[in-house]
Amino acid sequence: MKYFIGTYDNGYCGCDVEVYMIADTEEQACQWMSDGLDTYGYDYMVNADFDDDEVDDCYWANVNFEVREATQEEIDEQDADVWEDIRNL
Repeated sequence: MKYFIGTYDNGYCGCDVEVYMIADTEEQACQWMSDGLDTYGYDYMVNADFDDDEVDDCYWANVNFEVREATQEEIDEQDADVWEDIRNL
């Protein structure tokens, strides 16, 4: 069991979203984030005219995520109910 912090980003200021996870491996945490990437991208579409395919492609090229293992200090700073246990999902 390890604690991970994932961050979704779309290139727009103020649209970063952190996800706090308990997983067995980093690969499991990355898969969880990858599965939610489209939902995040659609939820945070801003300032883009999607009638233009080039703008649409540019937006989606910048929708991504990062995952890293949380430090003990970060684990202690967050309430226990913030951490989502994804090990058995």
